[in-house]
Amino acid sequence: IPCDYANRNLSVRVEESSQYPHYLAVKFLFQGGQTDIMGVDIAE
Repeated sequence: IPCDYANRNLSVRVEESSQYPHYLAVKFLFQGGQTDIMGVDIAE
């Protein structure tokens, strides 16, 4: 899932182990820049 937000790039992969609707597994593949991902908010 490619994302582009205010000149910041991020690639997220939904893992095959995800089991809708009870389990969602994601992996952050690329985070453009020199900072770490400090938190993630997920909303339905």
